[in-house]
Amino acid sequence: MIDPRFENFRNFMFDLDGTIWKWTYLIPGAKKVIEELYRNGKTVHFITNNTALSRAGFVARLKAFGIRTTVDQIINPSVPAGRLLKGKRVFVLAEGIRDDLRSAGVKITSSKPQAVLIGEDRTINYKKLVTATDAVNKGKARLYKTANGGKWLMGDKQWPGTGAIAAAIEMATGEVAELLGKPSKYMLQDMRRIGYKPSETVIIGDETLTDIEAGNLLGWKTALVLTGNSTGRDAILAHGYNKPHFILSSVAELIKK
Repeated sequence: MIDPRFENFRNFMFDLDGTIWKWTYLIPGAKKVIEELYRNGKTVHFITNNTALSRAGFVARLKAFGIRTTVDQIINPSVPAGRLLKGKRVFVLAEGIRDDLRSAGVKITSSKPQAVLIGEDRTINYKKLVTATDAVNKGKARLYKTANGGKWLMGDKQWPGTGAIAAAIEMATGEVAELLGKPSKYMLQDMRRIGYKPSETVIIGDETLTDIEAGNLLGWKTALVLTGNSTGRDAILAHGYNKPHFILSSVAELIKK
């Protein structure tokens, strides 16, 4: 059964990395939690700044872990990026969101781009960094990034994330990339479009500076899990929009044993 602290919420939004999974494996109890919420008629969405997969790719990955969902239940930075960059020529340093961007009308190219979009890219190399830097320095392309975080939780390891790649280009150009992922105004617009009533909604995530801030900005309740980037100390020291309403050892605490 759902823990009494959460049983009156109708809507649950989950971060993925560090909350539901660590990419290569599920957080223990995550599948059972989602199944219990569905069983009780709750509405579930997943939100991530990760751009290693398309939205359909995240559906497939969740399905492979035994969690059923649909593309409409997935929000990642391809949603605001597609809306903002529609019709523009964009150089993309991100693996998985190219199909989503093309479907939204974004023209992906390395030739005279009007914008550079940085995300997770495990094929990053010096040539790509130079292309992005030249596009900003010489071509006056606008610079965007899908996340601030420099770490990507890959199993029990930490790999360089979007913020690490963005930092190299920001240093080389003197420009600060505009954020499109949580907790940017662009991502908040898409979270708000779902139509959740704030008093009936809780967001569960592992970072005070992204998940918790985004939820608090929308007037939702927020729950920090300690299985990812933010620690218990971070939660205690957090203030303002970064302070969670609940602190959980893991997502498994959403249901009672």
